[in-house]
Amino acid sequence: KLSLVNGVLFTGGSVKKGLYFETIKKVFQYVLEKNDAGIHFPLFAQCLGFELVSMIVSEDNNILESFHASDQASTLQFPNYSSLKGSVFERFHPDLIKKLSTSCLVMQNHKYGISPKRLRENGALSSFFRILTTSPDENGEVYVSTVDAQKYPITCTQWHPEKAIFEWRKPMIPHSEDAVQVTQNFANYFISQARKSPNRPPADKVLDNLIYNYSPTFSGKSSKSFEEVYLFS
Repeated sequence: KLSLVNGVLFTGGSVKKGLYFETIKKVFQYVLEKNDAGIHFPLFAQCLGFELVSMIVSEDNNILESFHASDQASTLQFPNYSSLKGSVFERFHPDLIKKLSTSCLVMQNHKYGISPKRLRENGALSSFFRILTTSPDENGEVYVSTVDAQKYPITCTQWHPEKAIFEWRKPMIPHSEDAVQVTQNFANYFISQARKSPNRPPADKVLDNLIYNYSPTFSGKSSKSFEEVYLFS
């Protein structure tokens, strides 16, 4: 299936071992190999996705730390504004960057993460990633909330850019125009990276594998996490 796409998204979730983790490792290696061969192939990893990538890059399944950031809207703090050049945040209007650091515009929902100190002290992680933002959990403990790879088109967030537009059950999810603009900017950035991929698979193969071949199920009344889900049998 990877031959049919122009990039990969690692979603949120809770599975950190077994078949899923092994699959993530293989896909991540595919991303690196494609880019090492000069073929642009982006990856965006969020929440669990970022956690798994951190485990893979560090080669340490115990690299993550505990944080209290479940169902929490938060700010994004920018420790080094000069590091935003070439990143997803470069396309953000300066006013929106300022609002991100002063207003709770993004949704966090995780129990694990990695502190700036631990990331910087790990040679593999510090040489692979640059820290773009940090965020505090409900106890004021600071964790890395956005990174990108120094040599690859890879961006990772501990937070959930998609929530502002698609999820309405939880009242703490930000839905302001600014929050929606953050989501849209992230989506536009990832798609702009995917457009750089030279991969042009056959149209009939693409049509056979589009998500539109499946129907979503409304789960907003029963699920605590998602408005819609896809059920595959």
